[in-house]
This record gives sequence, structure tokens and C-alpha cells, in this order.
Amino acid sequence: MKSLASLIFLFSSAAFALTQTEQTLTPSGQQFELRGGANYQYIDMSYDDSSTVTANGFNIPLTAFYGLNDNNAIGFGFNYKSLTADVKPFGLPSYKQKTKGFESFDIRYKGNFDLMKSMTLYVDGTFSIPPEKRSSNTLTYEYSASDGQIGLTGTVGLVAPVSVFKLGGLFSYRFNMEGDGTYTSNLYNNLSTKVSGGNLMTIQLFGEIENAYNPNASIYYKTEEATKIKANGTTISDGSKSDLLGVRGSLRFIATENLDIIPYGAFETILNKSDLNADKANAFFIGADARFLF
Repeated sequence: MKSLASLIFLFSSAAFALTQTEQTLTPSGQQFELRGGANYQYIDMSYDDSSTVTANGFNIPLTAFYGLNDNNAIGFGFNYKSLTADVKPFGLPSYKQKTKGFESFDIRYKGNFDLMKSMTLYVDGTFSIPPEKRSSNTLTYEYSASDGQIGLTGTVGLVAPVSVFKLGGLFSYRFNMEGDGTYTSNLYNNLSTKVSGGNLMTIQLFGEIENAYNPNASIYYKTEEATKIKANGTTISDGSKSDLLGVRGSLRFIATENLDIIPYGAFETILNKSDLNADKANAFFIGADARFLF
């Protein structure tokens, strides 16, 4: 009688055609996948009291995977962020706020599995390790990109071929454990804090046309819980929940057998502006990735 592990291996090694899109790409068995690039980010916000915030900067994401077989891959990843915001409070002097550093170091798994030879099941798991404590300095207006929290993210989705299209959807949820931070202000100097909350749910629908350019379009909804910062049981900072709607488009040029070039752009807007006392809260992204297979 075969063991459960043997049955799983046989299932995951079965040679069925898998339907993949830009969101669900995985390397073949015994193949390395390296994907990296950069994107420019612009944020534009205005508030009910006429205060404004404009920010711009860049992200540098990188992931590396190894295909255990044609269905399962393991790897790691990170994202480096640098963002400068021009803050103009109503009736007060303006100032610049800087957020910089690595957001997290991620241990990753992703896989594609055939379902009844008609659609493909995609699964993804991420264990995120903070590279440093969350740092907030309201005197110098400098903040870490890291939230100081260990995170666990699970993603599941389906992709199906429909004529010349590949249509699919993804659901993901990130759960954050309590983390550590430091907080500096007029009242506190490098105060040790505890960081909690910030759990994130994402729902995404997408479609892709299979041709020389592989155009891909998606619409997604994100809801993020408020992040709380406490010291000695006292709340130092209490953030706000955010609900976000975004659209994204990309192309995937297959430059060579082992190289894809993926330019993309995205637009996001906050839906619950009234909770933030804002009348406008939008973000724009434009960037490109290179995907190497070897």
C-alpha cells in the first residue's frame, strides 16, 4: 500500500498540461527561475482640511525559485523600498518623510496542479521574516520599510483556458504575528514597542491572451487591518483600516527560450477615504521585470 507521501508525489509529478499566466508562472522540474526588476511609485493624497501628501520612489523586487518537479517550486525573495513623501499639513510647515529599506526576506513555495484536465489549481505560500524592527522617528520623519512582524501568507487560485484567453482568480491572506519596534518623538527616545495588526486580504480576477505579447489585465481588491503600536500596554500609534481597489496591466515578451521581459503598470485608489478624512488617495506604479530560466 502506497504511503500518503508517495501518492502526493505521483499526483504532483503527473504530466498534464498546465495553464499558467503572468500571475502563476512556475519553473519546470530541475529548472531555476530568477525574476527581478524595478518599478516607480507615485502617491497623491489630499485631506478634508486641505492638507496634502505627494510621494514618489521606487521598489526593487527579486525572487528566485527552483523547480522540484513540473508542479512544485521552492525559493526566496525580497523587496527593497525607497519612498520620499512631501507632507504639507494645513496651517503648519511642510516637511519630507522618508521610508527606506528592505520590507522583508521571504521563504517561498508555489505550485500548479491539473484539475480534471480542464483547469489549473495554483497555490502559493510565503513565510516573511522582518530584516529589522519597525522604526518610527517623528523628529527626523524617518521610517523603516520593515513592519517588524513575521508574516504568513497563503494564496490559492484557479486558471482556465477559454478560447484564446486564460481566465483566473486568486485569493490570498497574510497573517501578521506581533512584532517589535522602536518609536522616537518629542516625548520618547528610542522607546521599545510592540507592533500588531496589519493583516491583509487580497482578491484578484485576471485574464491573459496567449500570443507573442501575452497581454494581461487584472482587477483586485485589498483590505488591510489597522496597525497598532503599543508600549507598556499603552497605544502609541493607532492606524486606520484601508480598503483598496486596483487595476494592473502587463505584457510578457519572450525574448529568448530562457528570458522573458515583463513591463507593467498599475493604478490603485483607496475606497474608504472618509475613514482617513481624505478626499483623494491614489497611487500609480510603472515598472519592468526580467525573468530568467536556466
